Amino acid sequence: MVYKINRLFTKIRYIYDSKWWLYIKYRNIKINEKQFLFESYSAVNFQGNVYYLFKYFFNNQKYALYKFIIVAESPEKIKKYLINRGLLDDRVSIVKYKSKNYIRKIYSSKYLFNNVTFPMDFVKKNEQIYINTWHGTPLKCLGKSVANDPFIIQNIERDFLTCQYLISPNMHTTNILENDYMICKIMPGKILEVGYPRNEIFYDYVYRNKVRSELGFENKKVILYMPTWRGAANGNKRDIDYDEIMGNLLSRLGNDYIFYFKLHPLDADINTNNFNFRIIPDNYEIYEFLNACDILITDYSSVLFDYANALKKILLFQFDKKEYFKERGIYKGIDQIIDFPICRTVDDLYNHIINEKDCNVSKNFLKEFCYYDMKNPTHEICKQIFSKNVNDFRADLKLIVIIEKITDEQILMLKNRYEKNELHFAFVPTKSNVFFKNLSCWKDIDYLIIDKKGKYLIKERILQIIYNFIKTKKIGIYINNVKIREQKRMFGELKINEVLYWKKVNNLPDYLICDEIKRNVINL
Repeated sequence: MVYKINRLFTKIRYIYDSKWWLYIKYRNIKINEKQFLFESYSAVNFQGNVYYLFKYFFNNQKYALYKFIIVAESPEKIKKYLINRGLLDDRVSIVKYKSKNYIRKIYSSKYLFNNVTFPMDFVKKNEQIYINTWHGTPLKCLGKSVANDPFIIQNIERDFLTCQYLISPNMHTTNILENDYMICKIMPGKILEVGYPRNEIFYDYVYRNKVRSELGFENKKVILYMPTWRGAANGNKRDIDYDEIMGNLLSRLGNDYIFYFKLHPLDADINTNNFNFRIIPDNYEIYEFLNACDILITDYSSVLFDYANALKKILLFQFDKKEYFKERGIYKGIDQIIDFPICRTVDDLYNHIINEKDCNVSKNFLKEFCYYDMKNPTHEICKQIFSKNVNDFRADLKLIVIIEKITDEQILMLKNRYEKNELHFAFVPTKSNVFFKNLSCWKDIDYLIIDKKGKYLIKERILQIIYNFIKTKKIGIYINNVKIREQKRMFGELKINEVLYWKKVNNLPDYLICDEIKRNVINL
């Protein structure tokens, strides 16, 4: 009995903390046509592409009458951050991430910017324009290329299918996002291969000299060490003592060098107070600071593609290559394109640092990965999103919904049977995912991950029950609109015109049971 009561309270607590019902309640809020909302790295910080787009709009007189909403996990911290940059006035509001006010603002804003994803409960309104800027050129495996966790992609894939525009810096990134998040040919929005706004800073030599002067970098070689996150896609990670690994490197370099350290955003919980490294001052955005550096040391981080624009020295400190490749994986062949020096030991690192060569970035590398960054990507993005040719196309799709146990062989047979159709599998996870643990064919198919149940208000549930007995036109329209909302929550702007159910048809996701969707049961 006690166990059941605890479970009930746990469930109630989850519902309260998630605030999912507020995403339904506030969805009818009127849109402000002159309001932007900016969110970066799940509101942990305010950096990268989203920050530079905000900075552009804020300083452009054309948008003097617009409102700017900044999403932050720590609003006071971001407030100080903006004040230091002269980027705070009465047009700017800072809202706490996932608060009631955040949910209100996300639905009242005409233009939405994010470099990761919005919460799973957010359902974009048709009138809103959503730009996903993403946050890097892939070096590490993404999406279905990540081993051992095929379901981790759910919200990213859904987010890509929701946005009107997805920003890409180069063809390599475009191909990876399209294929590994399985949005090629079905994405209703548009991929803008225009470069990253954050990389324009590397062509601002005046600002570089300003930062170097403010920080006393004259006549010094400034090194920034930016290791990537040592973790799997499911959140598990290895703890690394970077201070111990570096050993006596700092003392060997002497006074001619200044050494800085920057953790990955997902490593924000690591205590750096006892490190011998210098930490980037809080009043500088990371790319503003990076532009003032002379040498970048990283490992498997995509920052190397960005810093290549600076035409400065790049070193790869890969002391744990074997372990990292096993845990996360790197795209095959890309290590042959990236020809920067690889250092296994601190001695290797030291020898390459003191080497007099200032730049090791090839013209071929710049052409392949940085071509668009030097062509004013911010201007091109704004040109697209404020044009009257906003893409509101809704792609049609045939789904094979898998709830029951299935084998690799059966999946591939189904794929071959329907290969002429625009087909995606849709897997409905269970708590243990026992039905799908035996599968190994993930890379050979295109798939979505969907919830077994939709999210409905009490009023909506009651009307669904009433409709089972009293089928009035008015209630029918209401229930159908609710199901369409839940479809959009799961599938973004995709239009599902046919669903094929594998074996059983009981306990199906009810948002897929509506008049607009044809349904059939299939067996082999």
